[in-house]
Amino acid sequence: MSSQLNYKSIATKLVNGEPLAYKALPDGGLAVIAPTGQKFIFTTEQVQAARQKIKPDPKPAAKPPTKRGHPQKSPSDSKKVSP
Repeated sequence: MSSQLNYKSIATKLVNGEPLAYKALPDGGLAVIAPTGQKFIFTTEQVQAARQKIKPDPKPAAKPPTKRGHPQKSPSDSKKVSP
């Protein structure tokens, strides 16, 4: 199923919202009815560009290690005030 394009996600990206309807065209393009009711026909190149933008990363980025221990005090915190 991963080889099949997710046309709904592509259509959503192309019209910046949830499409009312969409249909893949034989030439690789996509016809989309936008949430506003407007009909758009996107070329194969536009569909491929949108597809590249929504592709998930193969591996999630590693989070940097967090420092453990007590938070450092600022220099003003270390000054003692004598009564």
